[in-house]
Amino acid sequence: MTDCHYCTQIHAIDPGHPLRPAQYDVGSDCPRCTLHWRYVCQCCGKASHWHGTFFCPDVKQFVCHHCAVRTSETLADFWCWEYYFAYQCPICNGMHSGLDYAEFASQHPYQLYPDWETMRQGLSHEPLLPRAIHSMPTITSPNVLSDTDIATCWDAKAERWDSSYDEEGDRNRKYQSDEVLFRLLAQVAGQRILDAGCGQGYLCRILTKRGATVVGVENSTRFYELAVNYEEKESLNITYHLGSICHMPYLADGSFDAVVSNYVLMDVCDYEAAVRELGRVLKLGGVAVVVITHPCFHTPGSGWLRVPPDSLRREERVRWMVDRYFDRGFWRQNWPPFDTEFINFHRTLSDYFHTFQAASLRVTDLEEPFVTTRGGLELAPHYIQHLTRIPYSVAFRLERV
Repeated sequence: MTDCHYCTQIHAIDPGHPLRPAQYDVGSDCPRCTLHWRYVCQCCGKASHWHGTFFCPDVKQFVCHHCAVRTSETLADFWCWEYYFAYQCPICNGMHSGLDYAEFASQHPYQLYPDWETMRQGLSHEPLLPRAIHSMPTITSPNVLSDTDIATCWDAKAERWDSSYDEEGDRNRKYQSDEVLFRLLAQVAGQRILDAGCGQGYLCRILTKRGATVVGVENSTRFYELAVNYEEKESLNITYHLGSICHMPYLADGSFDAVVSNYVLMDVCDYEAAVRELGRVLKLGGVAVVVITHPCFHTPGSGWLRVPPDSLRREERVRWMVDRYFDRGFWRQNWPPFDTEFINFHRTLSDYFHTFQAASLRVTDLEEPFVTTRGGLELAPHYIQHLTRIPYSVAFRLERV
């Protein structure tokens, strides 16, 4: 008889935890018992991993992470883990832990209602976890999209995106890429700086407080409105324009000492036109810092190989897979917890390099950010674990020649 994969892990830390026989996914590398199998969400009807499922005691129902209003990661040393997922319930609006921490706290419904496990209440009936290779996304020419399409896509997720930010941005920017961005940008006090694709304006506000005069341009109406709202709450004399960075006729040639474009170019349909505009508004000798998701790793065929494949935990990511690097174009993808799709553009690293050259922007430095800051390593170790394994981003320092 095979023991449950998760029971074995827990038992190694807590010998008092019973080794339960596996009844699901038997023969795989992660056989699981009833307690640690998959549960069917009462909201969407889909099955999810046990730590990606929570229980609402108000209505006695299981709900999956996809249907949660919000997901957070809470630091807690329990068994073999350092954190658990906490979910905001769409039914009672309260916060509930995933079933892993609920079991540790003796609050798993199978512990509260022992007959539920006998009846396999809420448990998925699938005996095995499918391990077929996922179908590749359809790659489409960017010419079928417009700046308006991209703006509409981002409008739909603006509030939720903004909710993940504080005054220093989100975790990725704070702990991974912004340190590199500021180092490449160097001195900002007294400089006139364009934030091309400024979003809700967090970087504009940081640069202004460091002594720069900042102009922000944003294509998404909703993000532009959020940036203006922040300016109204705390006036910093930041000027915002609503429009595409591919066409900025309201900005004069050579009118900026520096330009930043932070995770923007990979979301622009006509990135070549955008780069030409960045070069046009930059003074001779001026510096542009461009940060994008790393095109060598963010491809139509990329993603983490997880064991088990339905796990949400970063420590259960085995390796990163890359394929279809030379397939240029865009594809659509859903990223939990967002309930709207993202439009992902892919160009190669050499495409960006040659586009910079054509716009008289010489590459003078290049960095692939990874987490080294004390804040990242100490405050969010579970979050940054995967950011120390592969570069998610690449940052260019460009000089106008």
